[in-house]
Amino acid sequence: MDKPMRIISASVFAFSFTTAVINLTSGLRVYSLSGSPALLSLTTLAYNLFYTLTSYYYGKIAYKRLSISELILASFVIIGVSSISMALLENPYAVIAMNAVFGSGAALGSPTLTAALVNHLMKDNVAVTRYNILVSLGTIFGYLTASFLGFLPSSIILILNGSILLFFAPFSLTLPSKFKAKMPEKVALAPMLSHLVGRMRTLPAEIIHWEKLISFGEVGKEMRKMMRAKMSRASTLTLLGTIVLFTAINIFFTPMPAYLRMLGYSDKDIYAFYLLSNFTTLLLYDFTKKAVGDWEQTWRVLITSVSFRPFLFLLPLTTRIFSPSIVFGTLYVSIGATWAGISASLPVISMMHSTPEKKGESVSKMNAMTSLGAIIGSFIASILSIYGILYTSLLASATVAAALYIYRKALQSPVD
Repeated sequence: MDKPMRIISASVFAFSFTTAVINLTSGLRVYSLSGSPALLSLTTLAYNLFYTLTSYYYGKIAYKRLSISELILASFVIIGVSSISMALLENPYAVIAMNAVFGSGAALGSPTLTAALVNHLMKDNVAVTRYNILVSLGTIFGYLTASFLGFLPSSIILILNGSILLFFAPFSLTLPSKFKAKMPEKVALAPMLSHLVGRMRTLPAEIIHWEKLISFGEVGKEMRKMMRAKMSRASTLTLLGTIVLFTAINIFFTPMPAYLRMLGYSDKDIYAFYLLSNFTTLLLYDFTKKAVGDWEQTWRVLITSVSFRPFLFLLPLTTRIFSPSIVFGTLYVSIGATWAGISASLPVISMMHSTPEKKGESVSKMNAMTSLGAIIGSFIASILSIYGILYTSLLASATVAAALYIYRKALQSPVD
């Protein structure tokens, strides 16, 4: 492995290691300061909103204006400074504001690091596979390390992770000259989702371009079609189901760290649960990916994975009957297993709805819908969480059941 490859690989690993932990710890920090599940949920909403907005403007920020080295440096500095600031600030609203800044930094880093690997390896599929492996490993080792250090205050965890990225930031300037040229147009598609709810796999650059990373113009067109009641189209139903699915996921998971705290779990335990979920996804992803094949096989994977979620979202209500450790251990393993199926099948289904030259547009629509669902879900959670886990579990279960119904209707509808 040559020096540039070592620097890029280490940067991707450090980025995923730290952002996964910061994403979870920022909410725990707000809860420690406020004792409010609603404010913890608002922390996630701020992240989702600014991650999405920055992703939307990413092409205008990056294309022919900044180099890969400059963007990596900017991302790492923004994340590092915002993480340390969240540790030092004592006002929960100030921490929420800095978490929004963190979301913008994360949105800059993810596609840029993918582009760096593609630029160096010159093979999109190889680079994307390497990126996904490094991100998965970084996320798992991040949660693993945090679970060992969970006895430390959340402020210390934030300082440590922010310092790691600030340490790695200058290495981007040591990359060869080709990484210091202005950013080319071609790039691999970065994930649009918070680590709290799982992340989509990055896709090759031949499918997508900068300006197609996320297209809210296309979302507007699709929403107008929905409002005109053209609900017989499989693609429209699939997009609607995706909004509803990710709304449900975020209603359930956004306030969950606060609920776990209320049940007596320490930060160490919470990190361990998220480690368990991500490790399960990593183990099962290749298996579920092999199950994805033709139209019916791919839909079977998605519908089967989603069909477990209404029951899983009700599991927290059984803690009076069963041991909470058994309940939440089962929950997070099952969430990881079902996420493997969802993340493997949903992008493929999205692309199956389109001709080869329109695949980028289709994936862009899906990206925007998942982000829209994440924003809606975390907003609802910020209001509903004050009433407790009963209401969020019931609403999340009912919402994901609605998503399952819409997906089944999409499968039965004609392909357009």
